[in-house]
Amino acid sequence: MGKPPKKDIALELRDWKGRAVYLDKQTWRDHIGRLHFDEMFLIETLKASFSFPLEVRENRAARSENAIYDIKCGNKDFLVVAVKVRKFWEARVISTYYAADASNLPKGKVIWKRQ
Repeated sequence: MGKPPKKDIALELRDWKGRAVYLDKQTWRDHIGRLHFDEMFLIETLKASFSFPLEVRENRAARSENAIYDIKCGNKDFLVVAVKVRKFWEARVISTYYAADASNLPKGKVIWKRQ
């Protein structure tokens, strides 16, 4: 797998399988900063927990993996992080992350679960 240019990387993490995952500056600023503003303040908590989600679910429609964390944000009990492969970089990237409660967690086949 490749990686985004260094100037475009806001954050580099390792996922639940030890693979490199990147958060690019444009997604951080233009998507999360605009649509999920409160979640921006959870970045340090997410960094500390990223390798250990509760579970990861496949999202076939979006061609992503949705990692679910027990991180609270406001009145929501979970944080969902969507990770997908960006073809133009050939890298695994965070496409979004957002707060959710149990009733609106993403559906999909569980492909990884914390032991």
